[in-house]
Amino acid sequence: MAFFIFFSSYGYSMPHPGNSLALSQPQLGSIFSGMGFKIKNFPSDWTTTEIAHNSNSQQIDLVKTVTTNQSQPRISFKLDTISKQADLNLYLKKYIKDYNQYGLEVSNIQTRKGSVANLDNISIDITSKNKKARSRQYFLKNNEKIVIASCSSDFEELEATLVDCEKVIENFQWTQI
Repeated sequence: MAFFIFFSSYGYSMPHPGNSLALSQPQLGSIFSGMGFKIKNFPSDWTTTEIAHNSNSQQIDLVKTVTTNQSQPRISFKLDTISKQADLNLYLKKYIKDYNQYGLEVSNIQTRKGSVANLDNISIDITSKNKKARSRQYFLKNNEKIVIASCSSDFEELEATLVDCEKVIENFQWTQI
């Protein structure tokens, strides 16, 4: 699962309009999703892309529309459901345990107390061992839901992409508490 999020967020995804993720008003710079969250505001040079989903996997992507590099900077939001009492740190350890076998290194694990919607969350940095791809993942938990937001870009471009990613994450709000 971890391998999927990193590489699906780094690669290109085909939009599937009309699925039940129910994005509303992306043209106005805000997202209200059927996944239980909204983003009040995101940069004007980003747009939404809905990804096909099934009962086990739901994903929404924001992609930068104007870019000079080969890959398109992307923020992917994936929803996971866990026990309401589950510990976010234990979830993270289980989630990232296989990253190394896929050629990924995890660093800069940060717990952010109450920084998104007054709830705790965790961010991690991921680098491919060949130094071609980098990503930052945010684990945002609310009761039995976790949204994993993955910001990715070319290795050299990630720092600039993270400026936009942080703005998006700062505007993340749970709609179902």
